[in-house]
Amino acid sequence: MSVSVLLRLFEGGQFSWGRIFAFINFGVRLFLRSISKSLPIALKNLCIEIVNALGAMFARGAFKWIANHGGW
Repeated sequence: MSVSVLLRLFEGGQFSWGRIFAFINFGVRLFLRSISKSLPIALKNLCIEIVNALGAMFARGAFKWIANHGGW
């Protein structure tokens, strides 16, 4: 998984529930695909990538957008 690919969903500060859902859905599907292979290495790498991507997404304003749109 490439963090830069996932972050394209949020270019220009464009947040929406659909984009946030797509981001999380992609991560879950990638995780499920990864665990079917070599679990220990894949799980470690996937967790690192997801955490990095989430951090980058929220640094771009996702927390603020979520709060301004009623929260979770």
